[in-house]
Amino acid sequence: MGRAKHLGHRVIAIMDRVGVAPLVRNYHLFYTCVANSDPAIRKAVRDLGRFPSQKEIDRVIDQFCPEANDSYTMRTHQNIFLGTLDEFVQRLKKEGVELSSFNDVIGRVTNSLAQPAGGGRLTQDVLSKIAEILSEAGNRRVVATESLLRQLQENRNEVDALRSELIELRKIANTDSLTGLANRRAFDDKLSQLMGQKTHFVLLLADLDHFKQINDEHGHAFGDQVLKAAAQVLRKSMGDDIFLARTGGEEFAAIVPDASPDQAFRIAERLRLSMQANHVRKNKEDVAVTISVGLAQSRSFAASNDVYEAADMALYQSKHAGRNRVSGHVSANEITSDNRYRLYSGTDS
Repeated sequence: MGRAKHLGHRVIAIMDRVGVAPLVRNYHLFYTCVANSDPAIRKAVRDLGRFPSQKEIDRVIDQFCPEANDSYTMRTHQNIFLGTLDEFVQRLKKEGVELSSFNDVIGRVTNSLAQPAGGGRLTQDVLSKIAEILSEAGNRRVVATESLLRQLQENRNEVDALRSELIELRKIANTDSLTGLANRRAFDDKLSQLMGQKTHFVLLLADLDHFKQINDEHGHAFGDQVLKAAAQVLRKSMGDDIFLARTGGEEFAAIVPDASPDQAFRIAERLRLSMQANHVRKNKEDVAVTISVGLAQSRSFAASNDVYEAADMALYQSKHAGRNRVSGHVSANEITSDNRYRLYSGTDS
């Protein structure tokens, strides 16, 4: 990822220099050119020159990078692109202001040097020529930058729409469509991130009891209704700082930050009791739904897979002990004597 980020900054700098609008498809073309040793694509990009039209760029994209417009490519590059786009825009704005100020200064110097020079050391003609050269250099740079700024402004709506689309795509890609919770991919990313940061947390894995039986007896449509209801109970039982996800089928996960085993156990018990009290209605029948929970705390493990497997083992312990209960995978010296039996045996509180 470090190399990709470095390439991303390099690509943005090149696009900035040659006056190419910061669109994802343009970014993909230039990224491919920088990362690829193919002389044909390098020549095609080089032949575009400075300030090419979007039509000219699109012709090269169609020839060498037809995949630049598909959703997979957009997802692949969106993090790098979004991360560098703001920096690119701010740099352009700053440079535009600085160059405009520079041009004003050159103008004032030109006016000053146009006055008769004293001392006879430099003639007015020589001084005026120097001022003319400086002014021309400044004007050329300002014109080039202003052209790029105008192009950026013309594409601002498209960039804003693209940004919104990318953010929405990222949200969709990380959200379980049925429950609205984070999905397994987002959960795995979050777990790996926290373990990499060595952040302390307790992982809860929760599994609806006898869900297959519910599906068989009441149908899959009602099963979906049960999953939605379970997600609602999960949201109401947990605090805003707790990361929630549906990790697959009838399994849910919660990452409780900075919690002791006792605190996590109380949270899990609150969830279990809330689920037990929340019957799901079908026609005129209330269907009881219960949940089993397993706990594991991060500080006992070095890798995300290990803490997940520990919580999963604790969940299995709850299932094996009769379901509708909470079990935990924690060291005996890290919990109180009051909770030790409940955590290890998985019995009801």
